[in-house]
Amino acid sequence: MTLSYLHIPVAVLKLADLNIREKLLLGLVIAFGNGGLRVNNQELSVLLDIWPSRVSRLLKSLEQKGYVKIENPQSRYRVVHLLQSARVESILLATRRTSRTGALATLSTPTVAQSSNTIEQVTKATPSIKNLRPNSEASRLAQLLLDLILERKPDFRKPDLSAWSKTFERLLRLDCRTPDRVEAVIRWCQGDSFWQNNILSADTLREKFDQLELKMRAMNEHGTRKIGDHAEPVGEFIR
Repeated sequence: MTLSYLHIPVAVLKLADLNIREKLLLGLVIAFGNGGLRVNNQELSVLLDIWPSRVSRLLKSLEQKGYVKIENPQSRYRVVHLLQSARVESILLATRRTSRTGALATLSTPTVAQSSNTIEQVTKATPSIKNLRPNSEASRLAQLLLDLILERKPDFRKPDLSAWSKTFERLLRLDCRTPDRVEAVIRWCQGDSFWQNNILSADTLREKFDQLELKMRAMNEHGTRKIGDHAEPVGEFIR
């Protein structure tokens, strides 16, 4: 049986204990039925637009919350099945009921035959965020990061600013960070004697964003921030 689109049941979308990517993953497992979903971190990371290292954590979270069972968890390819439980059965029952009334949320991502039990073709067919035009905030933040780097190193190798903008677009839209938060982290890390030499690209900043923000807040709580080998009052550095 071939699926033209991936349908995410409303019953899944209403699950309060799952985040949006966990709901999408659970929707994929349901779509592939009894055969299970055969997953690879790299392929799934492209589909969800996240770092491959996060894929394992998402799958583990679904397993710990009692939705799925993972076969061969240490291998490159794992098979994810729905856990046979009263909770999962209630979701499937609600899905069967709503499918007859059309109460399904549709993700317009072409998918593949259930018999293949792989997301490889889904990944290839998924509209990539790389094709989206970054908004003005994403472009502004990319330029800000570059300008601050150039202040310290005028001969810094010119990056692909368009690619940087797309990374900031992901940070804003997919990671749900606000422009003000991102700007504060950019300015802080480029003024910190350690991080200014380690955050030299948009990709690295996105990967380390949570760590940077926590460090920035910790220093703000102590009333100082590190500039070179000195410490000075933060004042209104974080708004």
